[in-house]
Parts: sequence; structure tokens; C-alpha cells
Amino acid sequence: MGKRTLVIGDVPWVHQLLKVYVSKLFSLSYGIASLDVHGANPQDRPP
Repeated sequence: MGKRTLVIGDVPWVHQLLKVYVSKLFSLSYGIASLDVHGANPQDRPP
């Protein structure tokens, strides 16, 4: 039992879409478990 983490590195619209899809899919499949989804653009550079 532990929290699972999914990290998506892609352009913003892709990781936002996948975050919603995976979160909904995982919540329907595993009601007692939780999934933490993070996403970012890997080409972003700090100023």
C-alpha cells in the first residue's frame, strides 16, 4: 500500500489530457488506491 506516482514529460496539452484520462481511469479501476499524476514540458528551462 503506497501512493503511486506517474510523471508525464511532454508538451502542456498532452500531459494535461493524459493527466485527466489516467486519473479517471485509475479511479474507476482501483477505488482504494490513489495515483498522483505530474506533468511538465521537458524543454522548459529556468530563466
